[in-house]
Amino acid sequence: MAAHADRKLSAILAADVAGYSRLMAEDEPATIEALTRNRSILSAVIRDYNGRIANTAGDSVVADFPSATDAVRCAVSAQARLASENECVPEARQIRFRMGIHLGDVVRQGDDILGDGVNIAARLESIALPGTVVISGPLYDVVDGKVPLHFIDLGPKQLKNIDRPVRAYQVLTQEGRQQPTRLWSFSTDSGRPSIAVLPFENLTGDSEQGYFADGLVEDIITALSHNPMLVVIARHSSFAYKGRSPNIQQVGRELGVRYALEGSVRKWGEKLRITGQLNDTETGAHVWADRFDGLAADMFDLQDTITERVVGALDGEVRVSEIKRQRRRPTNDLTAYDSLIRGLGCFYEHTPEGTAQALAHFRHAIELDPSCAVAWGYGGATLLLRRTLGCIQNIADNARECLEYCEQAILRGADDAEAISLAALVQVCLGHELARSTELAERSITLN
Repeated sequence: MAAHADRKLSAILAADVAGYSRLMAEDEPATIEALTRNRSILSAVIRDYNGRIANTAGDSVVADFPSATDAVRCAVSAQARLASENECVPEARQIRFRMGIHLGDVVRQGDDILGDGVNIAARLESIALPGTVVISGPLYDVVDGKVPLHFIDLGPKQLKNIDRPVRAYQVLTQEGRQQPTRLWSFSTDSGRPSIAVLPFENLTGDSEQGYFADGLVEDIITALSHNPMLVVIARHSSFAYKGRSPNIQQVGRELGVRYALEGSVRKWGEKLRITGQLNDTETGAHVWADRFDGLAADMFDLQDTITERVVGALDGEVRVSEIKRQRRRPTNDLTAYDSLIRGLGCFYEHTPEGTAQALAHFRHAIELDPSCAVAWGYGGATLLLRRTLGCIQNIADNARECLEYCEQAILRGADDAEAISLAALVQVCLGHELARSTELAERSITLN
């Protein structure tokens, strides 16, 4: 009965420090001091907006508010204050919080709060980018029009350990309202055709085969990006639409692109059917659509055909020959390729379980084809990500293994822009041979 009496509808804010494990592993007094200072700033802002801090840990804060609008204003104000703290701090040492807010029932238990509302807020925080705020649909319904802010609809999200999908919105500041609405900021004023390749729909009837459709899209993005006549939006941006059915004109506004490619994949046994549709985001009209049938063993040829048809349809000045000349293959072994794209699907989950599975897939791809430089590169990146997620016990052994994967990626991928860029990224994050990492990054840019 007491628990029922303490149940109350509240706006719950959950925040944590992005990359906390990595920062703490450095064991730098200045970093620990900065972390303490930033937590104090966040706590003070929460109190300023009538919030009650319910729970804190080394890297996280949970608070509840009687007012939904106060919770959102608090989060935006706190991010602005925290950003100003980072202005003179090197990026690798910046303390950046991710925040999620949900409107739901909570149960008070002493100084703590419990309930599904707290869990959803924490899961929303986990999908937020560092320095940003993500809110739930129920909270959005209350605050929309009541705060001078703009919101981007991220669509329904299947959150870990939450039975039903939760609609999520990213919060933009007042300054962001003055700019074209985009999930990320891009400049496509180069005169070149710009395109986003949206996640293809998996029509296999088997959710476990979703990795196949994602891998196909990733390869099309990579192939298109090899053409210097095109501006191609990166995977992490276009995949924000996964599981959604966005309006094509909305995609154009949010990503700042003129064209969007969407499609579907059906795979049964050894047979494969891929459909593709290229749309003009300004008018919503179809530029081109087609269907491709073949065998799974012919997948590379089907990818090439789709890519060439897209480029040919985009602009008379875009030469298909550029893609043919610059095309790169991660591996010619279809089984190794299958392991590679399975690994990529797990890698982008950014969870301890997902990265463990990703590492196993990348290692299997390497066993089948040791020359697959991209698998070595992603293997190193996965090891680094597991360190960031707090999955590693021995930091020194992890760093050594990361660097071993980097060296193999560099050795086996001398002309592979993606493998070289992954190796450069891992080395920079480890603070290893920064001058050499810069050279590798520049080489990757030259290659692509």
